Amino acid sequence: MAATDPRIYFLLARTGTSAVVFRRGPTAQVLMLAWDRGSDIFEEGQWMKARVFERRCDLSPNGQLLVYYAQDYRRDPPVWTCISRPPWFTALATWPKGSSYGGGGQFTSNRGLILNHSDARLCDGSVPDWLEIQTTYGTGEDQPLLEERETRDGWMRSQNGKARWTSGEDEPRLVLDPPIVHVNRRRVLGNVWTLVRELRGRFEQQTGPYTEHFRLECDGRVRDLGRCDQVEWDLRGKNPDLVFARGGRIWRWTARRGDFDPDDIVELIDLRGCTFSHREAPTSAGKW
Repeated sequence: MAATDPRIYFLLARTGTSAVVFRRGPTAQVLMLAWDRGSDIFEEGQWMKARVFERRCDLSPNGQLLVYYAQDYRRDPPVWTCISRPPWFTALATWPKGSSYGGGGQFTSNRGLILNHSDARLCDGSVPDWLEIQTTYGTGEDQPLLEERETRDGWMRSQNGKARWTSGEDEPRLVLDPPIVHVNRRRVLGNVWTLVRELRGRFEQQTGPYTEHFRLECDGRVRDLGRCDQVEWDLRGKNPDLVFARGGRIWRWTARRGDFDPDDIVELIDLRGCTFSHREAPTSAGKW
């Protein structure tokens, strides 16, 4: 991964084949795309000049609604949580905040949302009666929302890390040695494969807030993916695939003949050449 590569983060709908992709780069410019995982066709949506905190976002189970959290101190309010229809940032409802502490949300169902704000009544826009909103204390940064969402999606922490602060010049500002380790196990073609994620650092100057390395393990076999922006199981079929973001691109890895062979990795899309452009959302994006 090069320092100039855009950062990629995606959210997979729990039912169906919908997904949302955030392509960030430069830091305060982000593009949202819709991804049909059944056909692996991507639809470019909207750019926004703001910092989106991807790990505090969530997609409804059917993929029709997105809750996202963004920051731009040139705006008033400077920080906000929104619900929108992907791949558009156009807000259906907005909850303003004064700082980047707290915010974001998590869908409990297609009609239920946990909002990481202390008061859901402080809303710009209207929320339909069918959407039930619960609130939390509105605290934390990426945690606790991230851990709760990942637990829901099958990740389990298997090792706590030990942190030390550094100057941040040649390594992350926060180094984790040993790393924080999470695992996500799935049965693929009769074998149980473990996806291992090691969080080795935070706040690396050139390449983003998370330094994470991934590998697959099964009965002594190890398939190293190295450093990636994100790796997840795609549960759309009978046997899960791996989908991952690395080097400004998204890839799919399908197991064949009982194994994950590196020759079977397929590039789905290259997002390195994207540049900001203004695009108006369709009228339908502004309707519940």
